[in-house]
Amino acid sequence: MNRLGSEEKMRNALAQMGIPVGADITIMKKKENLTEIFVDGEYFNTYDAEKDSFLLFAPKSEDVKPFCINLTVANPTLWDENHAYNGAKIRLPATDSEISDAFAIARISEDNTKCCKIINCGLYGTDYTEGFIQGATVREMNYLASRLSALTELEQLAFCGYTVQRGIENLSIKDLINITYNLKSCLVIPDVQNDEQLGEFYADNGFIAELKELPEKVLEYLDMEKIGRDRRETEHGIFTENGYFMNASDEFKELYDGVTPLDNLGSEDYIFKLRIENADKKTVICLPADEEYLQAQKSLLGVESFNECELWEVQSLIPNLHGAICTAGQIEDMNTLAHAVKKLEEKGQLHKFKAVMNYTACQDMDEALGYIEKLSEYDLCTDIICAADYGKYIINQKNNAATESELDKYFDFERFGFDRISEDDVVITPYGAVREKSVQPVMDKKAGSMTEVAN
Repeated sequence: MNRLGSEEKMRNALAQMGIPVGADITIMKKKENLTEIFVDGEYFNTYDAEKDSFLLFAPKSEDVKPFCINLTVANPTLWDENHAYNGAKIRLPATDSEISDAFAIARISEDNTKCCKIINCGLYGTDYTEGFIQGATVREMNYLASRLSALTELEQLAFCGYTVQRGIENLSIKDLINITYNLKSCLVIPDVQNDEQLGEFYADNGFIAELKELPEKVLEYLDMEKIGRDRRETEHGIFTENGYFMNASDEFKELYDGVTPLDNLGSEDYIFKLRIENADKKTVICLPADEEYLQAQKSLLGVESFNECELWEVQSLIPNLHGAICTAGQIEDMNTLAHAVKKLEEKGQLHKFKAVMNYTACQDMDEALGYIEKLSEYDLCTDIICAADYGKYIINQKNNAATESELDKYFDFERFGFDRISEDDVVITPYGAVREKSVQPVMDKKAGSMTEVAN
């Protein structure tokens, strides 16, 4: 059993903290008693020779669960009454546009939060259907996701430990948000799962003053399990699946009161988001953007044209266009389209444009611009979610709601709807049913075109 006091012992302790044997470890003396440790060129920890211990605890990065909040949101009425309705999935943190898009697919009114129900929530690989998501709004969940995504891996482990200690089933969304502001007094020792391991960690790192002067041969006879249990009970610590957790402070700051509107901490708003690189320089560009912003990005990359750069990643709020974006040289064309789409969003017609893009299966940026000009030539009915809905719609157009009610028990609306969808050249998109106004239903000559419920 080693106590720290030499470079060899320091390296042994690093191995216990999850640093692989083959890692490139650089040791740089900072002050007389402080030595900084760099692993593979990145700062890892600082060793205090006087205290014979590390100043920070660091987790095994490969063992940390990836951060993730996935929601399914739904209109409660449709969820209960329409078997073909599945709501909409959304990954947080998200932009306002992404949340708005999910609400449109789920047929949720952004003006009425009571029309939104969170069906399930995936957080750190666990699905939640009760507890904190009950009564939480999507905006609150997005704020929490923004807070969590900004935490270090160690802070995220501390957050998980805090929720285990307090019992996540007893916490509200307000509590979870406030926990993210109360992690500085928390300690996490990754992979320590029992009292014996905890005792060894404290003894090996010199955190028990009474043991520092004992010879190594004597240390081998100590009851590490008893030492660990004593420290755990004194600190009111717990063991979690990630390791040992304790909170050194009884103070709990409530910065969010559950009432005051939260700041919009969603990611930057965009139509296109690109990651591009030039040699060792890289940047993220959000479109639409003005010319001054694009010129600044070129200067950052050290290029005169985006053609000199490599395109590594594209995120788009417009359906079907990922395959049409191949090079960084298309940024100017993408920016033109992004400005046009942004104007549609300001007019409340973004979701109709997305529906038309689905209807036409458009995969070309120039054609997409053309559909913006011809948007008025299409109808969108957001009430139609499935083939059965379209069948009922046709019956209602020809007769009335009473007729639909009488037929409901005996008529196969789904089969009828499928047949009519094909005949009428209708496409049911995630945003509703779309049809060109020039195409008139075969059976319903008096209806003319679908009632346009949404622009």
